[in-house]
Amino acid sequence: MKLFFLLCAVAIAAPAERPIQLHPENPHYFLYKGKPAVLITSGEHYSSVLNLRFDYSKYLEELRRNGFNLTRTFSGTYREASADPHGATPLSPGRGPENYISPWAMSDVDGGYDGKKYDLDRWNPAYFERLRGFVKKAGEKGVVVELVLFCLMYSDQNHWQISPLYPDNNLQGERWRGLPNRRVLTLDSPELVARQKAVTRKIVTELRDMPNVYFEVANEPAPTPADSQLASDNFAWHEAIISEIVAAESSLPPESRHMIAYNDHYTAAPRIGRVPNPAALSILNIHYLPRVDAILSEYAMNKALSMDETHWIGHPKLGEYNNTMTPASGRLEAWEFIIGGGAVYSNLNFAYQVKSEEGRTAASDEFKGYLRSLKTFVGSFNLARMRQDRAIVLSGLPESSTARAITEPGKQYAVYIHYGKANRGKSLYEPDDTPRKFETTLDLPAGNYRVEWIRPSDLALLGRQTIEKHPGGKIKLAASPEHKADIALRILAKR
Repeated sequence: MKLFFLLCAVAIAAPAERPIQLHPENPHYFLYKGKPAVLITSGEHYSSVLNLRFDYSKYLEELRRNGFNLTRTFSGTYREASADPHGATPLSPGRGPENYISPWAMSDVDGGYDGKKYDLDRWNPAYFERLRGFVKKAGEKGVVVELVLFCLMYSDQNHWQISPLYPDNNLQGERWRGLPNRRVLTLDSPELVARQKAVTRKIVTELRDMPNVYFEVANEPAPTPADSQLASDNFAWHEAIISEIVAAESSLPPESRHMIAYNDHYTAAPRIGRVPNPAALSILNIHYLPRVDAILSEYAMNKALSMDETHWIGHPKLGEYNNTMTPASGRLEAWEFIIGGGAVYSNLNFAYQVKSEEGRTAASDEFKGYLRSLKTFVGSFNLARMRQDRAIVLSGLPESSTARAITEPGKQYAVYIHYGKANRGKSLYEPDDTPRKFETTLDLPAGNYRVEWIRPSDLALLGRQTIEKHPGGKIKLAASPEHKADIALRILAKR
């Protein structure tokens, strides 16, 4: 009898939750927990796992409190020294196993950056326990994890020489001694690539049952568009690592496999262009405002388009970098990207620090509010039916304005208009707060519509208009309410 009840319990057990995936009806968005989704966040500097001093529970609770559903974190194959130009960030955990946790176990051999050398033949169980704990806790808070496997070693001293994979820091690295830091993400050293493949497979396998995770192969993988040979070599390396991810999950049914993202940070072409193993990729990542047009122009690739790193809110060295976003400049960027057809907006927020994991500063909290408004606005639409629309706005917008739209023709329309000027080589927007009104002409199918003018900063309803018995085609809307910097339109068909 006990066996009978046991078998019945197994038979009716709920199936494992499927990982977040591209929406089957609209691959420009995601399907997660049975609902269409975009991923929006303002997150920490990528080290919730590798920095043992960072209390990730407090951080994840702050994301939940704001309604954010994404965080980006690095695996630990890359870290930064405290002397890195970014200064004190969670990605600079400090030396030694009391500060930094690695995928590899430490040996008893003295030497290396952390005091003992790593044994690349042995995994570190404590690391994988922390990694799984972080992803699990994130899932409990409704947060998806973009796990970044590798990163460009920007400098020798502050990045490559402190990595566990650097020859001085492990027992097995002599075979790739002399490899330049900017050639680490190539196939130059088969021995190093074998280690990179091994840690890739181990991480992917450890997280195979976690539904709230996807993998980015490498962060900002090529140093400059001027070096075409390095870009080509890095492309081949990407294909090798992507194949390893695919192989690690080949025994799973297709619906249980995790998404893979590719970062196009340094491409010289005006568009994204060639991508490695496109059949295996789900997400195309770009960084920073200059690449927004390039990625949104790739909408026909039927991938989720992602801006997974932005210029920074609350950077501690504003005087040196002179590129920290104001909350308002970030609002323009975020709203434009998502209402332009993007699926992921991941702001990089330096307010999150060790012992300040909630990231509570005036600028940080203001910007979080703008992102909450964006997420609420997008969530008011039947997202799975929305598509990028570059033709709905026909005329009437003020000079120097930018308009983006996603629509389901004849049923629902989201339009965003702003007056930001891209400064410093189109890296940041400077909002233009000149008061404005305008009359715009749209192209709408026949029908009845309710038009709402909305202030993006707080979703205040600024004005409303009803359209009755529109015969189809051009229609000039009543003048917009007076507004500054930006405004949004929500148009819904009336039943």
